[in-house]
This record gives sequence, structure tokens and C-alpha cells, in this order.
Amino acid sequence: EDEEEAKQRVLAQKQREMEELEVKQLQLMEQNKEQRRDGELRELMAAEKNVGWFTWPQFPRAGEPLQVYYCKASRGVLEQAETLVLHAGFNDWTMGDAMNIEMAPAPGDPVNWDFATVPEVPDLAEWLDFVVSDAASGAYDNNGGLNFVQTLLAPAKHGVQVRLQAQNNWDDEGEAAMMRELEQLAAAAQIEERQQA
Repeated sequence: EDEEEAKQRVLAQKQREMEELEVKQLQLMEQNKEQRRDGELRELMAAEKNVGWFTWPQFPRAGEPLQVYYCKASRGVLEQAETLVLHAGFNDWTMGDAMNIEMAPAPGDPVNWDFATVPEVPDLAEWLDFVVSDAASGAYDNNGGLNFVQTLLAPAKHGVQVRLQAQNNWDDEGEAAMMRELEQLAAAAQIEERQQA
């Protein structure tokens, strides 16, 4: 019995060691992921400095949060601003209330770049509209009156990207086209589900 208890203790100790190693491995994987992301952001900051802005992810998806990065040094209009505010909306500012989000210095280049996280992006949003202002003076960079616009990918639903747009006055042809598209999407979803099974 003493020998059996000793084996159980050794097994329990080995199990704890394995669990600790697994936790450490997950932590290292997360650190590596963050380091890769930071490296990609630094590369984007360098590549987009002339444009003066970008989003992260580069191809944001409706229904998921995103970050807007803004380079006040290359945009010029707000170069002297200490605190920037991102004013964001969706679909020509028609979807919901505009958001006002204070921007923070961006890791990797806090002198030139600021960023803000847009925490809620509606599923039916097709694009993000935004402008940036100086919190103190109220001066705006609205991209020369055009606003900044970032197209959004449709949200992923069951592996198939689906976006339904509501239209008030559909004619028979438009309704029939929508029905065909919905049937095609449903068929594609069924095929994908069968392939995964």
C-alpha cells in the first residue's frame, strides 16, 4: 500500500507539473501573439505615415470592435493638439448615435500616433465614418470635408458572410433578387455544415 501511495503522489506531482507547463506555454503563446501584433502595428505606422490613419484590424468586420490610429504629425491640422477625440458613426452617420472617444498615445510611436477603440460596431454597419478633433480648441480634421471612411466586412454567420439591407420601397424584381441571394446563402451554409460534419 505504501508503494501504491507513493506512485499516486508521483503521478499527482507530474500532473501538477504538466498543468503548470501548459499554463506557461499558453502565456508564452499570448506574449508571442502580442509581440507579432505590436510589430505589425509598428510596420503599419511606418507605411501609413503619409496617409495619416489606418484601422486595426486592417479589414475590420461589422459586429466586432476595431481601433482607429491617427497620425497627427502627418495630417498637420491637429499637429499641436495634446488630446484628440475620435468622433465615429456608421453608414453616413445614420446608424445610431455618434460616439466621442478620447484617443490615447499609440504604443510603438506615442509622439506621432494616437488611437482609440470603437467598442461596438453594429452588425448591419457597412462602413465607419469618423473625424478627429482637438479636445482643447475644438479644431477638426474631417479629411478636407469628406470625413474619413473605412469599409467594414460583413459579419460572419455560420461561416458565410451575410448582410441584409433593409429597403423601404422594394419592387418585385428587387424582392426576387434578394430571395435568390438568400437561397444561395442558405445553400452555401448547408454545404459548409455538411463539409464540417
